[in-house]
Amino acid sequence: MKCSICDDEIGVKGTWTQGNNAQPMNNGRCCDGCNEGIVVPARVLMAMGNSKEKAVQKVNDTLALANRIGR
Repeated sequence: MKCSICDDEIGVKGTWTQGNNAQPMNNGRCCDGCNEGIVVPARVLMAMGNSKEKAVQKVNDTLALANRIGR
């Protein structure tokens, strides 16, 4: 199964092959790296009172900045 965020292969954990819920970023499944670095931060922003749209935008803006500076 492919990650719905980065398109990498989702690893197997024991017998679990379905990865993580990618909400709020999209309706698919995601790998552990995207879950930890993208999905969880978006959920934290939502828990802090940001709307889903604002949280997703903030995470996307941070990712775009990181890509521009080469990280």
